[in-house]
Amino acid sequence: MGRRNSMKWIKTTQRELSLFSYLCNIEGYVGGYKKYIGRNWKYFLLTGSKGMNTTYREENEYNDILKLVKKNGVTKLDFVLENLKKNCLKMDRYLKIYKLDNYSDKKILDLVCGFIRDFRDHYVLYLLPKYFGLVFSKMPKKIENKLFKLRRISYFDRFENEFLAVLFREIKKRKNIPYKLLFFATPTEVIELMKGKKLATTVLDKRSEQYAVVVKNGKTEIFSGKKAKEIEDKVGLSHKNLTNIQGRVAFPGLVTGKVVRVFKEKDLRKMKGKILVTPMTTINFVPYLKGIKAIVTDEGGIACHAAILAREFKIPTIIGTKIATQILKDGDKVEVDAEKGTVKRI
Repeated sequence: MGRRNSMKWIKTTQRELSLFSYLCNIEGYVGGYKKYIGRNWKYFLLTGSKGMNTTYREENEYNDILKLVKKNGVTKLDFVLENLKKNCLKMDRYLKIYKLDNYSDKKILDLVCGFIRDFRDHYVLYLLPKYFGLVFSKMPKKIENKLFKLRRISYFDRFENEFLAVLFREIKKRKNIPYKLLFFATPTEVIELMKGKKLATTVLDKRSEQYAVVVKNGKTEIFSGKKAKEIEDKVGLSHKNLTNIQGRVAFPGLVTGKVVRVFKEKDLRKMKGKILVTPMTTINFVPYLKGIKAIVTDEGGIACHAAILAREFKIPTIIGTKIATQILKDGDKVEVDAEKGTVKRI
């Protein structure tokens, strides 16, 4: 991995999302941030296996980006949200497509190219507020309300579960590529497939087991198999010896209870009466929040989804612990002190 071996990576997110979607995301990181904060990202690391993805940022660049975001201030965030509002109208048209059997191959190709471009831009606007939330201690209520409303409309899971599901089922019929494997293709591979180029399912098969995506100086490499496992193991070592669970208070309270860790949507029904420990909440959590005792997240700042939910539903919540999902296990009895921002086993 060359110079990458000496880099210090910071774990930033953990999500159940396809490689195809993440690669659109990465295109946004390396090409779409300059418009809003003055520079793009040069480094990015993604590891994926068993349907779960973990992203990392290079420490020095991450800190530089946060300083730049803070310098831009709330005024720039308002500008980002205005653009997100406009972009929601553009993206909504993809959610209204329910079948593609009457589309020609050329029309589907045009649709794919347009979606990749628009989805890449959408990711930038959707994720940028996270960084503003990490550097500000307080945010105007008007902007917070606007952000929460827009994120409900534009949550990126919808495009994967609705539009991409329709698109890839149609491509499966026409190109004889297994539906589930298409989610492990790159945007370029899907475009080339619709142009008539062959796509080896053996390549997609290997990625479906394990993959790693490394961005260095804006250039992207994709690894699978043994090499991907080596990268995942190496970067994971630096996150295993942390024990102190502390974060930022999103909504105050002091509660005790048993932990349930939630990584995937299928685990949401286990939350009732428990203390939810998760990388980050999503819009899919909302119907299951009634009756939970507290929320503890790895990720997030004051503008994150969990923080806004906590204030709306008045649930004691600690965000941005970085390591809660690694330290705590299902069934652990813990005290969540959402006055001091600490979590401890009891």
